[in-house]
Amino acid sequence: MEIKLKSTETVDNVRTGQQVRELREQKGLTLRAVAIKAEMSPTYLSDLELGRRKWSPALLEKIGAALAD
Repeated sequence: MEIKLKSTETVDNVRTGQQVRELREQKGLTLRAVAIKAEMSPTYLSDLELGRRKWSPALLEKIGAALAD
């Protein structure tokens, strides 16, 4: 599953978070492991996955890189 964001798109923060969580779980990675690789706190990543925080292209890039390792 690939998550892409165009600069002109409006982000559905809840849906994006769900997709990221699904991908993370499919890869068998813990929230903590991905958060550490992405250089953020597990709480912040959890908030992103739950749609409590807003996604940006930079955040998607960081998480994408952490999931790709």
